[in-house]
Amino acid sequence: PPPSPPPPSPPPPFTCECSWTERHACPNAPVPGNRFPFYAQDDGTECFTYCCPPSPPSPPPPPPSVTQEVFDVFGALLRDFPKLFPMMVGLFRNTCA
Repeated sequence: PPPSPPPPSPPPPFTCECSWTERHACPNAPVPGNRFPFYAQDDGTECFTYCCPPSPPSPPPPPPSVTQEVFDVFGALLRDFPKLFPMMVGLFRNTCA
């Protein structure tokens, strides 16, 4: 299961009024604001960070999976092993003799 989200941040020790985000949407908002410039720019203030929290980090990439090609190779080896085994034994005997 995915990890649980972190607990909410405590209230800021400052007061921020965020209605401006209707006019100038946060940079990571899916919909632009209704006034130009339609997206706000980070001015480095605590209120900007409070009103426009950063996007959560991207999830890690999925672990590598075994491809169909690997299964095909193993399938071919298992299928052909009865024919290959006597040849391998013969080669082994010839090189060790």
